[in-house]
Amino acid sequence: MGKQDSVSERRQETRYQVAVPIGTDDCFHNNDALFNLSMCGACFKTPEPYEAGDMILLNFFFTSESLCMPARIRWKKTADAQAYTYGVEFFCSHSTFFISQRRQFMEHLSTLIVSHAAEPIPE
Repeated sequence: MGKQDSVSERRQETRYQVAVPIGTDDCFHNNDALFNLSMCGACFKTPEPYEAGDMILLNFFFTSESLCMPARIRWKKTADAQAYTYGVEFFCSHSTFFISQRRQFMEHLSTLIVSHAAEPIPE
């Protein structure tokens, strides 16, 4: 089994291409880019230098509100001379705040999917 197979097998939810501005807990960059998003994780580009295993807060700036999701960096690739591409898995926190954030995040993503503003990415 190759590396690509193991990532696909780990994936628990369908990924969607969505146009939602993002930022990390370290800062917001105008060139941060969200490539895809699921209920369990995301793939994005930022100039912030993280390593696999790092815990971060990923901020999503939806039209009506911003939400932050705790996430663990699962993999990292160099995107270009000034940025990295990361795959993250959302971390299940037991704090009341993050439980509320996750519930609201899932509602926003569900709304995007239903309104067809999100395209599923084929496996």
